[in-house]
Amino acid sequence: MSSFVEQAVSTILASIDEDTREYIASMIAEADDMEETREAVDAMIEGADEENAEELQKKLWAAIESSGEQTQQTSSDDAGEVTKLLEKKITIGDSDVQTFASGMKARGGDDDARGMDFSTFFANQIGIRTEAAMSEKKRRKLAQRKLREEAERREREIELENQMSLAATGDASADDAAGYNDSVDNAQDCHLVNFNLPNKKGSGTDLLSNVNLTLARGRRYGLVGRNGCGKTTLMEMISQRQVPGVPKNLSLLLVKQEIMGSDRTALETVIRSDTRREGLLAYIKKTEEEDDKAEGLAKAYERLSIMEEESGPSEPRARKVLSGLGFKEEMMVKPTSKLSGGWRMRVSLACALFASPNLLLLDEPTNHLDLEAVLWLERYLNKTFKGTLLIVSHDRHFLNEVVTDVLHFHRETLTCYKGDINTFEETREERRKNQIRLRDEQEAKRKHMQSYIDKHAEAGSNGPSAARQRKSRMKKMERIGMQGAAQGKKYKISYEGAVEDVEEYVEDEDVTLDFPDPGSFDSNIVELDRVTFGYEGAELLMKSVDLVVDNKSRVALLGRNGCGKSTLIKLIVGALQPMGGNAKLDGRAKIEYLAQHQLEQLDPYSCPLDSMKERYPGDGGLAHEQALRKYLAKFGLGGEVLPGQRIHTMSGGQKCRLCLAAAMYRQPHLLILDEPTNHLDLETTEALIEAIKVFKGGVLLVSHDQHLLTSCCKEMYVVQGGEVEKLSGGGMDGAAFAKYKKDVIAGRR
Repeated sequence: MSSFVEQAVSTILASIDEDTREYIASMIAEADDMEETREAVDAMIEGADEENAEELQKKLWAAIESSGEQTQQTSSDDAGEVTKLLEKKITIGDSDVQTFASGMKARGGDDDARGMDFSTFFANQIGIRTEAAMSEKKRRKLAQRKLREEAERREREIELENQMSLAATGDASADDAAGYNDSVDNAQDCHLVNFNLPNKKGSGTDLLSNVNLTLARGRRYGLVGRNGCGKTTLMEMISQRQVPGVPKNLSLLLVKQEIMGSDRTALETVIRSDTRREGLLAYIKKTEEEDDKAEGLAKAYERLSIMEEESGPSEPRARKVLSGLGFKEEMMVKPTSKLSGGWRMRVSLACALFASPNLLLLDEPTNHLDLEAVLWLERYLNKTFKGTLLIVSHDRHFLNEVVTDVLHFHRETLTCYKGDINTFEETREERRKNQIRLRDEQEAKRKHMQSYIDKHAEAGSNGPSAARQRKSRMKKMERIGMQGAAQGKKYKISYEGAVEDVEEYVEDEDVTLDFPDPGSFDSNIVELDRVTFGYEGAELLMKSVDLVVDNKSRVALLGRNGCGKSTLIKLIVGALQPMGGNAKLDGRAKIEYLAQHQLEQLDPYSCPLDSMKERYPGDGGLAHEQALRKYLAKFGLGGEVLPGQRIHTMSGGQKCRLCLAAAMYRQPHLLILDEPTNHLDLETTEALIEAIKVFKGGVLLVSHDQHLLTSCCKEMYVVQGGEVEKLSGGGMDGAAFAKYKKDVIAGRR
């Protein structure tokens, strides 16, 4: 362990207990990805000394980032002096920020940058720590955390109350159905009957009206639909048992797309996820406090005994599950707030494996996971999990590998299709063509008969025979709709009644992402020549890296979480300086970096229009506001409602599109996207692929989304073991990625 890091942590964090200080020092000294390490360390400092956290964080990182030629004297309150500093200069000062921000001002004037603090703005993008940036970042994260904590608290209370109610019944049949005796085999179909789904915004029409849905035991359903249609809301309503038809004795678990850390360890979190057991324990405790001779107490203890006899003691079983997902012993007992987003998602997946619910609800489970973890999840869902699955995912390939059915959330309805995503799209296209054909046939017949009636009326054919013919034709006109509904089959209608027409097919509005043209650029934007980089006291993260990016590049970075991809990006944009070799960034280039955690930088109580006006205030006039509205519409955030909608009520995909719109506004020459399809629906992912293909600037992607990578990336590089290796064969045909995937499965990557 670096003696400097140990000394700095010990001195600056003297108010924090020794065990925590030692752990923080080891994390910094052994960090593979300093960005993730910083977030984890900051969270630990906040947990240990919330009152002084901001000041301590500032002092610690100032010491870590200081140059080797300087010494830093801490204040007398720091109880000592940090005398040994980093041997190699790793600074992120104003000049670095200005270099990265070069060209941010709109071409032809300063209006779009008026009032903008470069340091504050880019601190949120690439992890630079400034007092103003950290203060604003903390405020926004706390606001979002408060909203999510309240939602999770409410959901857990509802489920525990339900399980306590079951425990109090003493009904043996309820035991079997609830899963105390092999949860999956005793599960039943879930019939959701005649339910409505209210609008999350609190106003407007319901998202679903009078819907009936059956989730059959053992089937795996992919829930698809446009961003903002209500997929996450539906999952939450089902998990809270607010949808009529969810059996009380059906165990269920929701794994959310936004995983929030807490003070509980990974082990405690997994054990608590089995709400059947937790509800039973809560019932026992409550009953003993009120009356230790209560009639149901013996039965409750008997149930608990059966559960532990069949499944084994909770803690050893939870440890085994976490170990299978790659958790070392020290990580199991670490608070989840100290884990990165990828490891927190693994904790949630461990909860699903441990609890083994009858109904498992997964909302964007591949977010924050590397390819290795995604492949593990595919195998688990296909081969191990036997319950019913309802899943929302942006990853087309993942869905095709997992689902048996597709539920399409569209125009306030749910329609079920057998098969995977490819089959769903083929079937839906056939239905679309058939509906258009039947509608055309219906309208042609109606037009012909109306013409016959009109002509006879004009000719004065008013005799009994003519009248009968006209009446007959008019009745046939009424029957046309029913014939169309039966796909053209003729049959006798023996009753007088209203007949439904074949409805006119309403085409969905195309999802388009219109990336502005940055203009020509006559040289390489980034050149890395034998670049070496590492943090003092640790192994080198980058060894002799060569990479060239220009305005025509379509480059993908692959590699496991923590392999150094984020560090490589910071070297590319000039946020870190190499220890050896040369890293050249053309100062004329405008670069935008859309990080995974970008959604956390949004103010939950703001709205898209105000967010854009804050970042690009312009002249503050009405014309500028109208221009911003028009611009937001190019990213699917137009109309009367969305520009002014509170951000915390928007879907993850809508938030992602807002971040993308803000990044593209200043027309960058190079766009760096870190897992850009997280939260996006399938249609928007396709739109992103098309936008990248025609974009006049360069693109660098960090992603595990096979469909995205093989659709638009010409070059793929694997970051592994400190080296950056170019995959042979290119990316567009998918062969290179397929080989890489096999290597990951075989443990060679």
